[in-house]
Amino acid sequence: MNLMENLKEKVGQLFICRTPEDINQIEMFIKEGIGGFMIGKGGEIISKSQAALEGDSLESLKRFVKLLNRLSQKSKKVPLFLAIDGEGGKYFNRLKSISDYKSPRFYGKKFEKDGDLEFFKREVAKFAELMNQIGFNMNFAPLVDCAKKGYKGYIAEERVLIKNKDDLTKSETIAANRSYSDKMETVITLGLTAMRIFQEHNIIPTLKHFPSYGILKKNQNPHRILLKLAILRNKILAQIEPYKKAFKNGCYAIMKGHIITCLDWNVPTSLSVKIDKFLKDELSFNGLVIVDELHMGAIRQYYRLDNKEVPKRAAVDALKVNDIILTSHPGDFIVMRDAVIKEANKNEKFLERVNEAYKKVLYYKKIINLL
Repeated sequence: MNLMENLKEKVGQLFICRTPEDINQIEMFIKEGIGGFMIGKGGEIISKSQAALEGDSLESLKRFVKLLNRLSQKSKKVPLFLAIDGEGGKYFNRLKSISDYKSPRFYGKKFEKDGDLEFFKREVAKFAELMNQIGFNMNFAPLVDCAKKGYKGYIAEERVLIKNKDDLTKSETIAANRSYSDKMETVITLGLTAMRIFQEHNIIPTLKHFPSYGILKKNQNPHRILLKLAILRNKILAQIEPYKKAFKNGCYAIMKGHIITCLDWNVPTSLSVKIDKFLKDELSFNGLVIVDELHMGAIRQYYRLDNKEVPKRAAVDALKVNDIILTSHPGDFIVMRDAVIKEANKNEKFLERVNEAYKKVLYYKKIINLL
């Protein structure tokens, strides 16, 4: 393998994209060395061709995952991260047709009523065992955003009203019951419990959305706009308490959100060098950092570039401060990867960052026994 091929393999490992709707494209991505796939988008099957390919039953999903792994083995590639958005509930649960895993709010309300943590543990363990049975090894959950007082806001039980829904799926326009509670103690208890149980099942849970989408109002949606939130530093620091506790308890991974706060007034959290330093130096977190979907309206608005140029620029900037790029637009994987390779070939510091992220990805694939 020459140096260029080696770099291509390394950069490919830093991407997780939604599974394409064509099996030939899936096989091509695997041959190109992609790091993993997200099964579905949010909690939905978004097209008939995807439904035909993946299916929606236990057996069809098992067959599909076996196919992905067989193609990976055939190409002699690093085993894949296979992820779902398994927050639970009506929308954010790709396994809803075969699982009764309820919304975070359901479990939060019940726990606050009866204090029965054992019930919640059994529910999470049952969901994790189902993921094991199918072959999924990464979950973009639990969500540890604490809702606004009165259980309100973007991640609460209100419908998020958006006039232009052209490129949004149902789960992106209706943020229903996604937070465990408006009480931080409940969010920490249930969020960290879920994290530990998934990790015990060799699944990488991804705590999200750092620093918090809980501070957003009901119509403030990062899928559409870039939000600059005039919230005091002490309130932001209070919102990241679940992360601080999780980091002390062996958290594997987090996902950064696309909002601007006082932690860096100029750059979204997801792309900020200041916040990268804050995570590492002040919070002592050295686990996997995944950047939320780079095609959101917040990112397009931040760059103010031609839409074709945004993915290239965003991919390079994202990998300066994150380890994995998540994209639900499979068509841009090669474009984004090649932009990263181009930058790495001319920027030694960036190449070092790519190598660091690659080693971290392999480390966590070993942690969950993929390697």
